[in-house]
Amino acid sequence: KLTMLNLSQTNFGDEQAEQLANLSNLIDLNVSETPLTDAAITSLSKLTSLKNLMMTQTQMTSDGIEKLKAALPDCSIRSN
Repeated sequence: KLTMLNLSQTNFGDEQAEQLANLSNLIDLNVSETPLTDAAITSLSKLTSLKNLMMTQTQMTSDGIEKLKAALPDCSIRSN
């Protein structure tokens, strides 16, 4: 089962984030330097098994990051 996924420096965007919802065992996700925006919050919030989320240099706003932190309280989220 997939527990780690590195999508940094790719074109991984909001539409692709929806496809992660079925990865119920995902613990570590890196989406740094991708075009993700606040539109991905709903999709990423479904990843309740996440413990580490690296998302530096995305297009997500600081308000969006705070919403994600609230939705995933057990996850360490690193952003810029």
